[in-house]
Amino acid sequence: MRFALPLLCILVLAATPAASAPSYYVNFWNGGADLGGYTSGTSIAETRTYGLAPSNGSGTFTGIAHAGPGYVNCLGRVDCTWDGGSSGSFSGRVDAKTLADDLIISGPPSPASINATLNLRVKVNFSRSGGFPDNNGHTGYLELGANTLYSGTVSDLTCGNHSTVGTGVFSGVTSPNVDMIVPIPGNYPVNTPFTLQIALYVGGAAYGNIDCSPGRVETDAGGAYEPAGTGVSLGMVDGQIMTLPAGYGFSIPSWGIQNNTYTGPVGVGEPPPTVLDLALAGANPTSGDTRLALDLPRNGKVRVKVYDAAGRVVRTLFDGTQSAGQHGIVWDGRDGAGSAVAAGIYFVRADAQGRSRTLRVARIR
Repeated sequence: MRFALPLLCILVLAATPAASAPSYYVNFWNGGADLGGYTSGTSIAETRTYGLAPSNGSGTFTGIAHAGPGYVNCLGRVDCTWDGGSSGSFSGRVDAKTLADDLIISGPPSPASINATLNLRVKVNFSRSGGFPDNNGHTGYLELGANTLYSGTVSDLTCGNHSTVGTGVFSGVTSPNVDMIVPIPGNYPVNTPFTLQIALYVGGAAYGNIDCSPGRVETDAGGAYEPAGTGVSLGMVDGQIMTLPAGYGFSIPSWGIQNNTYTGPVGVGEPPPTVLDLALAGANPTSGDTRLALDLPRNGKVRVKVYDAAGRVVRTLFDGTQSAGQHGIVWDGRDGAGSAVAAGIYFVRADAQGRSRTLRVARIR
């Protein structure tokens, strides 16, 4: 089942002679009903929980949005129960946007434009429980678009009980845990300000009946647990936000960004982690999600697995490449086949850069 969603757009608009103040925006949806939001000249952190329109049961949606200088984060979670034999569905969405119109590439007056690449970082974790097992209508989704006057792409990523499917920059993505650099190449103006809007739409749609009740769908692109711009944010490639030819610079004065360097809205000036570490970032023991924080001192290959008390592999949470910094890891208490594990003691082990860290976690009913 597909849901009609507006596209996220990153717009680089026509050059303006003078820069105005940045703006930030959040909005919430109950299914297709717009519940409204607001725009502010300062950073926004907003959380709302509300009931969803009934369809053979009851449900709630929890939406969390952060919008600030160079980042937008969102978490959208649907929790529902079905009270009859017929199927029913619930959906909700949260949006966040951030805008600056004083991006500027500095350099020689000629040529008037150059080929360059703006780097964005996209991170999202999907998790689900309940719902029809082989129906992608029980789905978390994220909408991303990158459109400028000079180039563009439109992409979305959905993760259902049956499969994870991406388009555009997400083509080929099959993991429910994504952390990637998205390049926005184009022919950008030199010495003339231009506008950047970053927006992120995330949500979930729970679909099932009383035989697979209750149900939960969550799309975590920063949300409450990673307020440091790890949903969609300005990224860094080889030490540059904007990959430029030699002799050119880049800045966004209204966001406090100079020298083509982005340190994020939280912990500015703090050094990256110096050692591999794995720590709890939520309740333990728990019957819900087990949330962990993984510190990586360098970019590289990472493998995170859950083991039972007998040393058997229960679930692989992540197996791929991650960038340096702190990353959120979520275990929803299910094994590799999607079944809820028994109550008891489990161990989460992270292996990276020739080192390993193991954490003891407890699951309760």
